[in-house]
Amino acid sequence: MIKNNEMRLKKLFIRVYSIIITLLIMLIVSSILMYRNNNALVRSNETRYKSILIAEELRKSSEDLTSFCRTYIETGDTVWKNKYFEVIDIRNGKRARSNGALISLQDSIKKLGFADSELDKLKEAEQNSNSLANIERLSINVLEGLSPDNSALRSGKWQPDTLLAHRMLYDEKYLCIKGRIMKPIDDCIKMVEKRTQLEVENNTKTNQTLLFIIIALVVIISLFVFISFFSINKKITRQFEELQRAKENSERNEGKFRLLFERSPDIIVLTTLEGELIDSNPTGLKFHDVDSLEDLRNVKMTQFYVNPSERKELVDELKKNGTVHNKEVKIRNIKENLIIDSLISCELIKSKENKNILISWIRDISEKIKTEKTILKLSAAVSQNPAAIMITDLTGKIEYVNQQFSTITGYSYEEAIGCNPRILNSGVHPKEFYSSMWNTILSGKTWNGEIYNKRKDGSLFWEAATIAPILNDKNEIINFVAIKQDITAKKMAEIALVESQKKLKELNDTKNKLFSVIGHDLRGPIGTLKSFIEAIIEEPDYDDAQNIKQSLKTLLSSTTTTFDLLENLLLWAKSQQNEVVFVPTTVNLYQIAEISIAIVAEIAKSKAITIYNQIPKKQTTHADRNMIMTVIRNLITNAIKFTESGKSVYLSSAEDKFALTISVKDEGVGIAPDVLKVLFNPKENYSTIGTSGEKGTGLGLLLCKDFIERHNGKIWVDSEEGNGSEFKFTLPS
Repeated sequence: MIKNNEMRLKKLFIRVYSIIITLLIMLIVSSILMYRNNNALVRSNETRYKSILIAEELRKSSEDLTSFCRTYIETGDTVWKNKYFEVIDIRNGKRARSNGALISLQDSIKKLGFADSELDKLKEAEQNSNSLANIERLSINVLEGLSPDNSALRSGKWQPDTLLAHRMLYDEKYLCIKGRIMKPIDDCIKMVEKRTQLEVENNTKTNQTLLFIIIALVVIISLFVFISFFSINKKITRQFEELQRAKENSERNEGKFRLLFERSPDIIVLTTLEGELIDSNPTGLKFHDVDSLEDLRNVKMTQFYVNPSERKELVDELKKNGTVHNKEVKIRNIKENLIIDSLISCELIKSKENKNILISWIRDISEKIKTEKTILKLSAAVSQNPAAIMITDLTGKIEYVNQQFSTITGYSYEEAIGCNPRILNSGVHPKEFYSSMWNTILSGKTWNGEIYNKRKDGSLFWEAATIAPILNDKNEIINFVAIKQDITAKKMAEIALVESQKKLKELNDTKNKLFSVIGHDLRGPIGTLKSFIEAIIEEPDYDDAQNIKQSLKTLLSSTTTTFDLLENLLLWAKSQQNEVVFVPTTVNLYQIAEISIAIVAEIAKSKAITIYNQIPKKQTTHADRNMIMTVIRNLITNAIKFTESGKSVYLSSAEDKFALTISVKDEGVGIAPDVLKVLFNPKENYSTIGTSGEKGTGLGLLLCKDFIERHNGKIWVDSEEGNGSEFKFTLPS
């Protein structure tokens, strides 16, 4: 802590002085910039002043040359001529100026560094001035009788001409050139004024800015030094106070460490790096089963390690890294009667004599390792269990599933975690089923049952499940665990067994019904047939042809009944064994009805019953011909059986877009309400006597029901006792 404060204070000093030096450098740079800017300002003013002088000199020299030349022409006084050429020489740099400088006007212009546009104006003015000077020198030559280039003396060819010389200095050409000299000079002066004025303004602004910066930097430096002084002084005072507190804390911590050292449940020992014991807490003494530290004075730390090389590895790591944290080692006491698994942490500290001391914390983890091994075994038992195991939180969110769960359901561990078990819901069980399950486990009880669930691929399966709450040490529910086994194969076997038993019972019922029909219903007609044959053979009255014919009619009626009975019996038996082949084709219902009526015509005639076929002649449907003929024939036979003599039976049909309905209606005795309830029930085996004593087996209507249902149709009866019956069945359109 103290070292950190010292480092922070040192860093603060460095930071403060760095900032002050930086600000001073900025101040110096700003001052230098301001000095240079002032020089630039002075140069700008000098340039403006000298430029104006140059322009003014050009203007004045042009005026002087014109004045001197005209005066010489007017007076002929050579003084003015000399003055004229003196001005020319000064301007050309051949004669010294009033300040003693020997420099031409053109060199002065170049030296001052005019801008290109300004220089162009001055050159233009200089050219015009030179042109004017040429005219003036020419006029002087004319006045003196010299050639234009001043190369010849007076002769007869060139004579002095004052008038011409005068005219040359006052003509339009001269005046025009004279006027052109002044305008470029004025333009140049304006341009120089504008440029230098802008430079002066910019330099002035820059000076003001730099001055403000310099003042600001001076103020900032002063404030910063002032604040830094008090801040550093405050920190030094605070550090001194912290040193005092650190000393006090050190004394208190030493007491706390001693208390911790004495009462710690872990073994704490202080040793040299060579393994010599310096001190041990009471827990260490208890582990070694000794009363005092003196009993351990001559013991080396290497003796405590079951594997001494672990001690060397620990010291090497300590020298390399400075600390060792939670290294697992096996140690034993000095009596070698106790070995424990332990976690050891070590650190190097300095003694008051500045020597290295090794402090070690040793924690007994034998029970922890034992528990971890137990947990590992339980984990292996759960993960490798042949049953599916699922653990959820209190809301039903899945927290764990084993491999068998994934094998059965198709959901991987990653897919299942975080989901609700309702991902397996097949929709078969009602909400009450799951509510009851949750109420059971939330009450702390175990739920057992069978669930029809759905796999990831959509296939369904049965599982036997045991779901129980997991309780903590406070007897609070913290999780739910479900142990489930796939019992689909077992369930399918049970269902198959039930189906097999059901079919076996149906076969037994069929057998009993068959034996009943053979033993009761079939025996009567055959006995009657036998009696008639014996009577024909033995009775002498049967020699009469009329008697024989009457007997044969009776035999025919009995034989027909027996034939119908046998045919229904055989068809019903085949139907129960699924031996009747269903072959649907397009059939004409009217023709089938006609054939069926023809078969029972004799029976109807014997009772004077009229059968009306009201089915349209072109009525067709898609059905099995033999089955539909059997249905219609049986329904007609039943209608005749329960209709009194002289009445009628009606066959009709009606068709809509869904189905074709066929009706067989009689004017018979009707059916009682209690009989209507069991008429098509195969378990009841109901049969009754006809209006002329006809017997039945009850097989006909059962056969009709079976055949119609194979067509995906329905059969029913509307009847009222005493008002006849109407049997109807439908065939899909």
